[in-house]
Amino acid sequence: SLRDQEEKQVVFNLKAGDGIGKLVFQLQVSGNNQVCKYQEELSLRPPVPLTHDLASGVITAKEPLTLELNRKWLPGTASYQLILAPLPALKFAGSLQYLLGYPHGCVEQTTSKLFPLLYFDSLAEACESEVFKGGNANYYLAQGIEKLEAMQSPDGGFVFWPGGNYVNEWSSVYTAHFLVEARKAGYTVSDRVYNRMIRYLETLTKNTGRSEFNLQIRTYALYVLSLAGKPQLSAMSYLKNLYLDNLSGYSRAQLAAAYFYAGDRKTARELLPEGFTPSAGVRESGRNFNSPVRSDAIILSALADIDPSHPAVYKLIERLSEEAKVGYWGTTQENAYALMALGKIMAQKSEGKYQGEVWAGNTRIATFNSDKLFKLEDDRLGRDKITVKISGTGECYYFMKSSGISAEADLREFDNGLEVRTIYRDRQGRPINTSQIKQGDLVIAQLTITTRQDNLNNIAVVSMLPAGLEIENPRLANNSN
Repeated sequence: SLRDQEEKQVVFNLKAGDGIGKLVFQLQVSGNNQVCKYQEELSLRPPVPLTHDLASGVITAKEPLTLELNRKWLPGTASYQLILAPLPALKFAGSLQYLLGYPHGCVEQTTSKLFPLLYFDSLAEACESEVFKGGNANYYLAQGIEKLEAMQSPDGGFVFWPGGNYVNEWSSVYTAHFLVEARKAGYTVSDRVYNRMIRYLETLTKNTGRSEFNLQIRTYALYVLSLAGKPQLSAMSYLKNLYLDNLSGYSRAQLAAAYFYAGDRKTARELLPEGFTPSAGVRESGRNFNSPVRSDAIILSALADIDPSHPAVYKLIERLSEEAKVGYWGTTQENAYALMALGKIMAQKSEGKYQGEVWAGNTRIATFNSDKLFKLEDDRLGRDKITVKISGTGECYYFMKSSGISAEADLREFDNGLEVRTIYRDRQGRPINTSQIKQGDLVIAQLTITTRQDNLNNIAVVSMLPAGLEIENPRLANNSN
């Protein structure tokens, strides 16, 4: 209660329950025959992000699938998706989801999102339908091609970021590779952009640099030009005769593929060694973005074209599959190349003929067959033990995704190549207790980043602010800047 002309501040201590949604606060005061009401709405969010649990593999008549999902999600946040098909590529559907959901958009990342859609459009639409709302994969590809065309620089390469001027040569050849494949697949690529791009590639092949990075770019450009029907035979012969021993394993495979697409299959096979040793080195974040996984994928892609029965094919598939234990590979480019290579190999595998059933506990909840891709979204997938049985011939591949907000507030903390630490300080630079922050306090967030590699490039750190804090930008304090 208040006396006449008196003011007071009232503090309410509230504790939110489990769950998410809208909170409504209603305040009512009355006096002197007057009633005043005030209402405020706030969103209730959990302290943990949306999480996806992925599983994939093979089902046969002799080996049915038995799966029990143990993760507990907050009520109202759980969703379950089971996809079944005679497509071996379904084993790597998690990689497609990783690419399509990637939040950034440099020229390499944009190209990596688009490339697999040339081969897996129907699978991508089934696995990540939210991405294609308002259009299908073809529309998504057309829009992506327009974005890449707008990123072309005057010399025919492609700027690394929209609106920028830095051109990375490897990423430019990679984008050109995609546009050549896209045009061959029937998608519209502007003649102006395409012809300027071809001239840019031809210029790269005339570079006389001898470093490993330079040879890699020249060889890749030669491969893309042969793919486009414009082989540079003299430049290819120059590398083959003078620098073959200086080429990395994947560059040698690309040179062989350049000869293959130029029509010289004999030389292409002669350039392939009997075996490819596992690619060494660390994953690069700049220059040519080399990595052991991408190297293996490039070699496998070349072998799929030139000699699918090559003895190294099985070992390369095994190595790539081993590196994708979590359902996808480590970078956007690794995922794109690996999907392309595995897609070529798996397309040559014959499909079987089978019928199947999906059981949740003792209840049959769906039937399917090998005629088409089958997609099931049903809450019962998360309640009971799931069993999928098939009868007939061949193999059925499955992809299971369970998504939601974890009911366990404590998430596992870990470092993976980078250590990122945040310390909150006051105006004097002294560490503060975050549980004692008051409204109006100025808080300084100090981020410390430590890497386990000598050099890192193109790093984006996403640091979420705790609830209740907002960024104070002094540049917005007035209109002078």
